[in-house]
Amino acid sequence: MLHTPSTDDPLEELSCLREKAEVALGCVIDNAEGRCVQTLTYIACDYLSAMRETIETMQESEFTIPQRT
Repeated sequence: MLHTPSTDDPLEELSCLREKAEVALGCVIDNAEGRCVQTLTYIACDYLSAMRETIETMQESEFTIPQRT
């Protein structure tokens, strides 16, 4: 399950990803002995990976010098 961005605003996207990761991780903690622990762990890892990519994009764009026209 890979994350597909739903907005062009990196900060808003990062906030949404963080919330989704928190929910998934909360479910893992609440159901530590349940059958779906591995699936929820994979989902949380996907969201965290997408968060990392979003942060990297934000950092790259922060250091990009605008071109003069």
